Amino acid sequence: MTVEELRHLLRDMEPDAEVLVVHQRTYPFELSLSHVTTRRECIDDEEYEEGDRGLDGRPQRLDDVFLVEGGQAAYGLRSAWDF
Repeated sequence: MTVEELRHLLRDMEPDAEVLVVHQRTYPFELSLSHVTTRRECIDDEEYEEGDRGLDGRPQRLDDVFLVEGGQAAYGLRSAWDF
């Protein structure tokens, strides 16, 4: 998902609503978000080479955005994956 795709999905959402991540489909948890960062902010240039690929084969870019977990907020809903 790109930043633009996320913006599009959030455009009609309530601005004051909390953003949570539902993790682990078989035993779901709701996770709060701590902060947002980028790969560039998280690694040393020596640890990263342009063109490195993730487990899914996608190139890892320095401007990739990370939504960082804050902690478990509640047990999640399995139906969150039904879209």
